Amino acid sequence: MTEKCHICKFDTQITGTTYICLKCHMSVCYACQSKHFIEGNGHLPGFLRYYLDICQLHNYYRDIFCQECEEVVCHKCLIKKHNQHKHDNFERIASKLAGSKLPEVRRDLEESKKAVQKLDSKLNKRHKIWQSFLQDAISVEELLDKQYKQIEVLFFRKKGEIRDIVHGSNTDIAVYLKQTRHLEVARTIEHEKERFLLKSLSDMTKYKNSKEFVLRYLQFRNEVQNCVTVPQTVGDEISTLQLNCDHLSLSEIEEVLPCIWFGNQTKTSKRSAKAKKPAENKDRELDDLKDKLKKKDSELGLATTVIELMTENTRKLCEACDMPDSSVQFEEPPNLHNVPGIQTSYQTFSDCMYRIKRNLREWNTIKQEALERKAVKSHKDMREHSEVSQERLHRDNTEMELKKWHDSALQMQDSVESLQRRVSRLQHQLKEAENDKEDLKTRLSQIAGAKLTAGNSNIADLGDKYRPTRIAEIYSETYDSEWTEAMDNVIELKRGWTEEMIIRNLLIVLQGCFLTCQELAKKQMTTLLSEMFINIHEADVTKYAEKHIAEVKQLKDARKGTAPDVAIMLKEKILAHPVFKKYCTENKHFDKVLIGELIKTTYAERCVFVSWLMVVQDPEMYIDEQQREGDPLDKDKYKEYTQSGKKIAFNVWPALYLYKDGPLLIKGVAQPVNQSK
Repeated sequence: MTEKCHICKFDTQITGTTYICLKCHMSVCYACQSKHFIEGNGHLPGFLRYYLDICQLHNYYRDIFCQECEEVVCHKCLIKKHNQHKHDNFERIASKLAGSKLPEVRRDLEESKKAVQKLDSKLNKRHKIWQSFLQDAISVEELLDKQYKQIEVLFFRKKGEIRDIVHGSNTDIAVYLKQTRHLEVARTIEHEKERFLLKSLSDMTKYKNSKEFVLRYLQFRNEVQNCVTVPQTVGDEISTLQLNCDHLSLSEIEEVLPCIWFGNQTKTSKRSAKAKKPAENKDRELDDLKDKLKKKDSELGLATTVIELMTENTRKLCEACDMPDSSVQFEEPPNLHNVPGIQTSYQTFSDCMYRIKRNLREWNTIKQEALERKAVKSHKDMREHSEVSQERLHRDNTEMELKKWHDSALQMQDSVESLQRRVSRLQHQLKEAENDKEDLKTRLSQIAGAKLTAGNSNIADLGDKYRPTRIAEIYSETYDSEWTEAMDNVIELKRGWTEEMIIRNLLIVLQGCFLTCQELAKKQMTTLLSEMFINIHEADVTKYAEKHIAEVKQLKDARKGTAPDVAIMLKEKILAHPVFKKYCTENKHFDKVLIGELIKTTYAERCVFVSWLMVVQDPEMYIDEQQREGDPLDKDKYKEYTQSGKKIAFNVWPALYLYKDGPLLIKGVAQPVNQSK
């Protein structure tokens, strides 16, 4: 009776409720049912098993309520422990609880409805306020969009006016631009003049002959005098351009725009600080241009003193190094004395050159000796270093080879372990695939078998303890044993009933039990299918059941498995059922007192038991009810009771068929009309 959930692996007796999946046929507990059925692809829940309703001692359903112990027990517990206690069924207990508790629940329900109505009213009021607020916000937004567009049109119009002023034919602007162009030309000329002076001074320092030097100096002076100066059309006075504009503060603009505030807040005017917008100043640009021109003139003056600075720096270098005079004499340019300033500078430069040459010669000698000593030492060090390096290289090579082999071994070991893991993983996957294959084959076989045996009574389940042939034996044993015993017990009462009347009422009990069981079984299957498909309409039950033949087959098999236990508990319910009472009273041979005596016997209990086993078969078995009084006696289907004849006087025991219009399992018994009369 115990199962485990195939997802969480817990015992379903602990979790209480078990669902049977109609797709994978697995047991699923209540905690895992949402994960399996909602997230699963096409998985549907089947019938429920309530293990909390099963007796832990006897494994029977607990369907009897003990009033003294106030607990639910099974029929075995009732016989052993609670046989002296008062007990009742669930319907009457439920009606008592409904009579005492339902008024309180209804009062609570009415109070909850009133509270919900109050909350709905409050929510509706707030919803209306919110809708009004949204309409106001939309109106303000539309107003702001309209004024924004007007301001945008005004902004583009003012921008166009400024563009017309800047690019128009104003006389002051034209004169101003012309003067600016003249100044740019003058700046270009001054740059050329500066470049020419620097080049001329550089060339003059290269001449060693005094004649060439003097001629180049005179040429330089004439070229300087002939340089182009700044155009005279531009004076020192700088004309100004002024563009006037009325400035509006942000507060003045805000006064035109609408003021927006929220709720009960006071309307306030927000004044922002005056924005300081820098204006372009053409006068400042012209002043910057003049400063740049003056800076270029000063740079040109500095360029003329380059030679003097070079001479002064050379003299300072000689004094710092304390260089003595050398015997080397440099060639002096002729007529150098005509230019005293240049002669002095040249003489200083020559002295520096003598000292530099002498020091260079001494420095070269010292450097050569140092290089020779360094070469000898380097050769010696190199030889020693070579020997040490060779030894170290040999040792390093040996260590590298060992390390390389070690790393290679580790790498091969890792590769082997990786391959082993991969082989293990593949073997595991292969095993899972084989298990899945076997599972699928088993499920396919089950589904094929279910489809083959569903509604096909020709294929008997030999493992079924209550298969149709066994039920036929029980049916025959009931006639031979319980029927005969009931007949004898009633005759012993000596109430004046004839044998025919007793036989007819015994048949009424059997056929009434069979019809009532048919009605209950049909209603039970409809209810189970409706619950399995989540409360669908009864008219659609057949349509859905045809799509799930295998699942419905399992449902019917489950009902067959519980049929013996259910049949034992159905006696009182069947014999008190309206269908049974209606069938009895409508029969013309019905005797109320006689029926009352018969239902007390084990015969009635046996009729309920065998009838329930017959109606839960797929298809259900059939008791013959077509043979009427006066019909010809078919000896292939019926045996004679106590006398022989060709026509039926009354039925004693009906024939049993595998299903309606199916093969005959047990012959019936009928009393024919006596031919001698």
